[in-house]
Amino acid sequence: MNKFSLKNINLTDIQSFKDNEGAMTIIQSNLDLPFRIMRVFSISAISCTRGNHAHKNCHQFIVCLSGSLLISVDDGTSKKTFLLDSTSKGLHIPPGFWSYQEYGSTQTIINVYCDLGYDELDYIRNYEDYKIFISKI
Repeated sequence: MNKFSLKNINLTDIQSFKDNEGAMTIIQSNLDLPFRIMRVFSISAISCTRGNHAHKNCHQFIVCLSGSLLISVDDGTSKKTFLLDSTSKGLHIPPGFWSYQEYGSTQTIINVYCDLGYDELDYIRNYEDYKIFISKI
């Protein structure tokens, strides 16, 4: 199967507990991710679109901690959209896929787990450049 197929992108179950005091989500080394976490960052947003880029080398695993967001993933020919509205699911986006997030109408907070540190050269920020990149792979 082509590694850049959208069939390879699916929601992953995450260990999560809820009780009267709140919720706890656990990300640990036995989570079935094909990479080692090297960087974590958070985004807080309301009613906007963010992302609109691809990574050449960086894996990302996105978890919605609060609120909701739609994540659209594109392989250069087709798109697939995922809803994240619970701490019990996360989405792994391997390198080589264009993606963007549409944040819901309430405060949404996400954590993004990556296998690489920040490197601007890893980003493809123009969709036409992305299509050229993916056609060469």
